[in-house]
Order: sequence, then C-alpha cells, then structure tokens
Amino acid sequence: MAGEPFFDGTDWVFFDFIVAMSKPPLSAQAWIFRDFPDADPPALLKYCDNVGEEVNVEEHQRAIWVWSQRPAEARVLLHLVILSVGALLHVPLLLLANLEVFVVYHSLYLILVVWLAGRFVLLEARYRRWRRDYFRSLARVIEPQASRPGA
Repeated sequence: MAGEPFFDGTDWVFFDFIVAMSKPPLSAQAWIFRDFPDADPPALLKYCDNVGEEVNVEEHQRAIWVWSQRPAEARVLLHLVILSVGALLHVPLLLLANLEVFVVYHSLYLILVVWLAGRFVLLEARYRRWRRDYFRSLARVIEPQASRPGA
C-alpha cells in the first residue's frame, strides 16, 4: 500500500516518496536519442513533441550560438597512427644506430607522446564542456514556459 512504511534493514522508507522521486521515463522518440549532439537546434526541435509556439526566442538563439561554437573533434586515429609509427621507428634505431642517437630519438618520442596525450585531454575536455552547455541550452529551449522562473 502506498504511504505505508517498510523497514529495509537500514531505514524507514515510504513507497510514495520513492515514486515521487523517480524520473518520468523517456520515450524512444525523445530528442535526446535523435542525433544529439550532431544535429543543430532546429533539427532537434522537429523531433520534440511538446514544443509548439511557446519556444523562447532568446533561448533558441543562444542554443544556435552554442551550436556554432562546437569544437573540433579529437582525432584519435591520427594520434594512434603517429604514436605507432614513432614506436616502430625504435626498432631500426636500436639495431642500426649508436646508443646516443637512440636516446635522443627516444627522448623526443616521449616528448611527442606527452604533448599528444595532453592535447587529446584538452580537446576532450573542451568537447565535453561544449556538449554539456549545448544540452542545457536545448533543455531551456524545450522546457515549458510556465515552469521557468519569472514567466
């Protein structure tokens, strides 16, 4: 029965509290499952069921601006090819060159590895920040006007 407490071994929990705190399920046709974040805001708004004429123009323009600020994607395959070729060049240098040349090459290779790893981390962080901002701007465009403060 809803509202009746039960003891789960650690704490008293009410069923209606659990039901009230659960999020509504998303439909399979929700905009978040359709080309997000690869589609621009007007394309994603076409997939939304509950958006009509009540779209806030300022929030829509902000979402378009955030979309235009999309950073370049990190090219993982390019990074891996560069690192693989550099690693494979260790073999002939180890076999044919003297030790000083190998040490210099290996030092330069380690600098390249650190630089590429740092660049990848920065690009990925920038992309994740952009994706979060884009998601929030789309959520503000789609949310009903009545639920906004000051509306």
